[in-house]
Amino acid sequence: MPASSDSSEQPLLWVQPERSRSYLVLRRGSVELATFERDRQKPTQILATCGSESWLFVGQQLFDPAVKIYPGPDGDRAANAQPLAWLDSESHFPELCLLLADGRRYCWVWRREVPLASCTCQLAPSAQQEAGPALLRVHMRARQRPTAHLKHCQLQLFPATEDLPELPLLITLSPYILLLGQEQSGPPPQRRSLLGEEVAGGILETLATFLGELLAHWH
Repeated sequence: MPASSDSSEQPLLWVQPERSRSYLVLRRGSVELATFERDRQKPTQILATCGSESWLFVGQQLFDPAVKIYPGPDGDRAANAQPLAWLDSESHFPELCLLLADGRRYCWVWRREVPLASCTCQLAPSAQQEAGPALLRVHMRARQRPTAHLKHCQLQLFPATEDLPELPLLITLSPYILLLGQEQSGPPPQRRSLLGEEVAGGILETLATFLGELLAHWH
């Protein structure tokens, strides 16, 4: 799935075809490129696929900041199997670090800037190198609840992803990180009208003046 600067290309979109099913599909137009599905029997596990590759995300909760990633599906995984990658439990939201078993690290940075919530992935900085360029970004409406029917969730690939062997894994992990960020950040700010803010400001100013006069009278 090469990156492209051709703005005429159809966008990459994560969509939820069925509201009643915990299932996401990455599409470009009518072409399905990747899937992301929660296991109905084990709700804290998610099976992700991209092309011929698949992974199992295993957490202690539905969106786990210390999720472990195994080659999927679950059928052949031994009880003592080592994960291929995992989110570093010592990293702190809104920056989460993905550790690969071979020692490589990727940093996911989550941001909410109304009207969008976004998550950007880049090679993590280390003692030997600075942070790399942005690799991919996924975003959706900031006011969308994690449990809502997923709409307008767009994936953007940058030129630095060309020939990146972990790209399929990063792609399938992107909605997990984005929804994890929505959950970790709490509810989005409520809309407030300018008129309402002006009225509230006037009330506070009047109250402050009244209290000041009252204190002066006491003294």
